[in-house]
Amino acid sequence: MVFVSTEQTELVTRLAARYGFVRAVDPTPNRTLYQRLHLFGESILISMIVMSQNPGALRSDFLRRDNVPVYLHRNELMRRFGAPGETSPQL
Repeated sequence: MVFVSTEQTELVTRLAARYGFVRAVDPTPNRTLYQRLHLFGESILISMIVMSQNPGALRSDFLRRDNVPVYLHRNELMRRFGAPGETSPQL
């Protein structure tokens, strides 16, 4: 998930947790130069998409997006959206 700003990361992560999503541990807290450039380019791309569709929604902190991996565990997915009476296979 890419959030609007780093200040909103915890808020949106807690909201996603209500729906069964789990925040993954970032395996590389110290990102390489390539990873930082990639995230910077991704922020520019997202900002261009927002600007083309809804220019009023573009905020001044558009380059400070925080990228947080979140996952929905398979068992939680089956519990919430699986067929009635169907159980998930054990791994």
